[in-house]
Amino acid sequence: MADIGALTREVVDLLTAAGITATADPRDLNPPGVLVGPPSFEPHARLAGITATYTLWAVVPNAGRLAALDALGPLVDQVCAAIRVDTAIPNDLLMPDGGDPLPGYQLTATVRTCENGDTRK
Repeated sequence: MADIGALTREVVDLLTAAGITATADPRDLNPPGVLVGPPSFEPHARLAGITATYTLWAVVPNAGRLAALDALGPLVDQVCAAIRVDTAIPNDLLMPDGGDPLPGYQLTATVRTCENGDTRK
């Protein structure tokens, strides 16, 4: 079985290295920032590495819809520059502890992890 925690940390690290606030733990999300969900992947395709697909939520504080959209554009652009984003769908994030939804985009990103542990966008 793949080390799902390590795979997820790799994506958080890629985003953080690009200057983006990122976390895999909703408790640590401080908008503007990105929440990285666990990956989906083919569990038996490990000989040459793993291609994993992640759901990311790029979110900003709820300061009104137009202000949120103005802030989301640059954040989504930063994420797209740091990692290969396949889709971007407007989707507010409901936090597990309640509170107002955070305006955001749900992004799907594909990352290839090579056999030696190197990550490729």
